[in-house]
Amino acid sequence: MIKLNHASSVVTAILPRSAAPEAVDALRDSLGLGVLSWDARGTLLQDQWWKRWVPPISPAKTMLQLLAPSHEVDAVERTIIQAANLDKQSTGAIYSTPCMQAYMGDDFTAWQADWLDSDESEPVAMPENLAAIHCIVGHQDSERICKAAINAGAHGPVIYYSEGRGLRDRLGWLRITKEPEKEVLTVITEEDDADAVFDAMADAGNLHLPGRGFMYIHPISKGMFNLRSRSTHQHHTASMQQMVSAIDHLAGHSHWRDSSVVNIDGQARAAGLGNISPIVELNNQVCLSTICHREDASALMDIMLEAGAPGLNFNFARYSEGTEVRSSSRAQLSQEYASLRCITHSETAEEICRLLSVASSQRHITDFCAYLVKAPRVATYVPGKRDYRAA
Repeated sequence: MIKLNHASSVVTAILPRSAAPEAVDALRDSLGLGVLSWDARGTLLQDQWWKRWVPPISPAKTMLQLLAPSHEVDAVERTIIQAANLDKQSTGAIYSTPCMQAYMGDDFTAWQADWLDSDESEPVAMPENLAAIHCIVGHQDSERICKAAINAGAHGPVIYYSEGRGLRDRLGWLRITKEPEKEVLTVITEEDDADAVFDAMADAGNLHLPGRGFMYIHPISKGMFNLRSRSTHQHHTASMQQMVSAIDHLAGHSHWRDSSVVNIDGQARAAGLGNISPIVELNNQVCLSTICHREDASALMDIMLEAGAPGLNFNFARYSEGTEVRSSSRAQLSQEYASLRCITHSETAEEICRLLSVASSQRHITDFCAYLVKAPRVATYVPGKRDYRAA
């Protein structure tokens, strides 16, 4: 039987690879929580002029992700912040995203509703005006998009590999011309800067062209980020993001950062980004994500595509049990899960979830979860149009 939950959130952390084991252990030992983790890399541009033509530096990162009851997000975030020392400069990021609704199978082990004693914990003081930008493109475009994001004022995007499924599988023998491997670029930014960064990345990636990828924004209920964007020999006591935040605090607002200008015909454009194309409006777009065992991933992907998913992007992750499970050699055991994602209309997403519930029961797949997150803005190719779309 599938359980419907309306009060859950997704907590995501971006950590240095050396700090991730401590965070995983803390979640297990303190809260009895399991967590999904996968490898990623950061992006650092070289400030020295003679190094600007070499590829960006890519420090090793680890992505952690788990589902939690919305009222317990503070306890989860506090545990990760303390274990990974996220209060230090240039360490990482953590944020929580509210789910519109989540469909959970009976044996879904990545979250248990009664894992904490529901005591009221002190809220974590973190910004609530953030947004996350996710861009899925081919690896040949990622470096150009990263540079555009940094030049627009964002931190260096965090990147991990994924695969795509959908259009490529319907091309017959022509599918050999499409690369299944993709890269996912993640940027955390303040809401005031999100549109400028989004536009810069969309223009750099030529997302108005077919087959170039897609990008979307989703809101963050609470989070913090402390990620670098440039490598320099000058040792400053604060990062650029910290200095901007301090000026915001002193000014009492963030309007001083508004770099927009107005043409004489009254049409606005972002300074330094050139003329921005008109935007095709699409309403009620959501990101549908499904977490399942790797062995069930192919079956669930078939169900989602047949139910109307326009295409899927997926990656594999390690799942560390909330209770300590070790082998005879004292090595901790991890299972492998798959994370499947697509962007579609909210009504289509709900229909996919309904069919997932029915088909999974028929196939006896009970260890999975599907959840919906709002995607207020999306950029990708729209047939017959020369611009990208936003919702």
